[in-house]
Order: sequence, then structure tokens, then C-alpha cells
Amino acid sequence: MNECVKILSTKVILSSKTDISKRNSARIEEKFPISVQMFYMMAIFLALVASVGAQQQRQPAPVDYWPPGIEGAVSLTFDDGLPTQLANAVPLLDAKGLHGTFYVNAGPEVEWTIQEDLWRPVARAGHELGNHAFRHPCSCNHTWIGKEHCLDNIGLEDLRNALEVTDAALDTLAPAQVGSRSFAYPCYESWVGRGADRQTYVPIIAGMFVAGRAGMAMSNDPRLVDLAYTRSFEMHGQKAAEVIDLIERGMRRGHWVVLTFHGIGGDFIETEVEEFEGIVAYLAQEKDRIWAGTFYDVASYIRERQRDQVAK
Repeated sequence: MNECVKILSTKVILSSKTDISKRNSARIEEKFPISVQMFYMMAIFLALVASVGAQQQRQPAPVDYWPPGIEGAVSLTFDDGLPTQLANAVPLLDAKGLHGTFYVNAGPEVEWTIQEDLWRPVARAGHELGNHAFRHPCSCNHTWIGKEHCLDNIGLEDLRNALEVTDAALDTLAPAQVGSRSFAYPCYESWVGRGADRQTYVPIIAGMFVAGRAGMAMSNDPRLVDLAYTRSFEMHGQKAAEVIDLIERGMRRGHWVVLTFHGIGGDFIETEVEEFEGIVAYLAQEKDRIWAGTFYDVASYIRERQRDQVAK
């Protein structure tokens, strides 16, 4: 008896659902003529086609772009030559056999001369000492920049001179890196002057260095990146797990992920030592598939590949 009731109940429910579906279809046809329905169906179809096309355009870099077995690259970069970089970042990198790029504002001022000897062994250990421009020229909106040195109030030749001063100081400090140095835009800003007189100084960087590192919170497709204005992610309080997830997203696309650090366990724009240690340990563990190289080394590799592409 109970089984009969269940069967009858099921039939009633299915019948009710069928009736409801028919009534809904009738209402749709009444409310929207066939021509309108066809229009919306076509619109949905075209949206799907466009989505597939966009996905095809975002195909990852060829597997064979990088050295054998490598999925992508990561560069750890550090700005402003801070004490906590020397105290915390360098020892952690050395312990795992990794090399970073440290951008300093080298030049004939006490702030640099009292610490330059501390950076000499860093260069000898294989870390890159990069050019961050003498006196760190940024927009005048940054009140800690002297008005006579801020970007709004200087020209291209002034900027070029700031670059040459730092290059000369680094050539003396790390002669093995002469001609093998990259640049990082102070405050990620790449212009001089004001208003109608504002000019980009990216062409100067393109002429003086293998590559220049900017910001923009993007990874770099090695086939397309403009090395004179390479994108990077600023690190400021992120957990190691967040950064590792960011790196893995880049590796799935065959990209070059550049991370920009400042303070490590202190100073400013800080990353906690424990989180930095987690990132370094992960890169050391994954070294067979992720190339963790200096900014200069990875940029040089990409430049040669780009030249090969042009030659073909």
C-alpha cells in the first residue's frame, strides 16, 4: 500500500513539474516574441565565442621558451639598500643558494659612503647590485624628496646624471658587475618635468641598461615584455602563502614574476622575516621548475630570446 502511494505521489509531482514548465515556456513565448528570443540566443552565442577567442589569445608562453624543465622565472628585488635587507634578506638567500637584486642609491653622500663596504661582500656572493639613481628622484608629491632633486623640477639630463653617478659608484664597488646591471624606477615613476613639458625617461633606461623595473602589479609575458619598463608586484605585508599563490599563477602562464621588497623585518614597507623565509624556502624547493634568478640574469636571457624572434 505504501509503495503504491509513493508511486502515485511521484507521478503527481512529475506531472506538476511538467505542467509548470509548459506554463513557463508559454509565458516566455507570450512575453517575448520568437524574434526577440532568437536575438538573445544569438547574443549569448557570440559572447561565448568572444570568450573562447580571448582565452586563445591568452595562451601561456611556449614550454620551450625557458631552459629545459623550467616553467617560468621569479626575481626577488629589493629597493633602497636598507639595513634589514643586509641583516635578514641576504643571509636567508645565501642559506638557500639563491641570489637577489638589490637596488641602491649609490653616490658621493655620507648616507651611502658609510654603508658601501657592507654591500661589497653582497656583490661578491653573486647578488646583483642595481642602479636606483642617486638621491632617489621621485615626484615632488613625496615631501621627503628635496625640491631641487624631485622629478617635477629636473630634466632628462639631470636624470641621466643621477644614473651615471650611481653607475660610477657601483662600478668601483663591484667591478665584476660593470656592464651587467639593471635599473629600478624610484617610486615606480618614469618621467621628468611638469604638465606640457613632462617627458618620459624610459628611452634613457633602454639605452643604458638591459632592463628597468617598474611597478604595475603584473607578471611579464617573456615574449611581449618591454624590458625597459618591466612590471613587478610590490610586497607589503603579504603572507608567504599569498605570494606563493601569485607565483604559481605566473608559472601556469609561463611568465616572469618580479617581486619588489623594501624592509625585511623592519624599516618601511615591511615584509615579516618569517613570511620572507617561507617564500625563499619555497623557491629553493621548486628550483627544478622555477628559475629564481637575478633581475639582470633573467632579463638578459629574455633579451636574447627576443632578438632570436626578431631575427626569424
